[in-house]
Amino acid sequence: MTTNGPYGDEYNQGAGPAYGQGPAAYGQGPAYGQAPGYPPYPQAPGYGAGQPQGAALPGLGVRFGARILDNLILTVVNITTFFILGYGLGWTALTAVVTYAYFVGFDVALGTTPGKKALGLRVVGPSGGRPGPNNAAVRELFLLFNIIPILGPFLLLAANVVIAVTINADPRDQGIHDRLAGGTQVLRG
Repeated sequence: MTTNGPYGDEYNQGAGPAYGQGPAAYGQGPAYGQAPGYPPYPQAPGYGAGQPQGAALPGLGVRFGARILDNLILTVVNITTFFILGYGLGWTALTAVVTYAYFVGFDVALGTTPGKKALGLRVVGPSGGRPGPNNAAVRELFLLFNIIPILGPFLLLAANVVIAVTINADPRDQGIHDRLAGGTQVLRG
């Protein structure tokens, strides 16, 4: 057996138990991990604390369908404002702000939009309840790209693609907009 100086031999790198492990008591296993039969450890805020265990994730397709239904409702509003204001930068800015207010307002007030409700979806904030005003405002911020003349629709399309890719790649179906908003999530129910 070779020794490694004050640190013990090459197989047992010290005289006591491994770092973080107390001495094994009479017949007890190592002191690490969650003990069986106890509830899971609480999570830090913003990473799913308070969300129902086993809540069903809707997936990208259902979320996309809800967004289409909401956009159909907004199309009626936007066409109405078009006939009142006519096409121009004022109308473009107004429709972007109305769209943003629609999603933020419904998410804060009800935790769901009419399109999400029709498909049985809801938005939960980091604490598990409805998202707060700040969470919802940050979550939907990408919708304001439409205010930018000429480039706005292209930026909005690019943002939607990035959001779709990040939803699809995340095991909790959280898009980048959900993570930037502190951990919001869309769930069934």
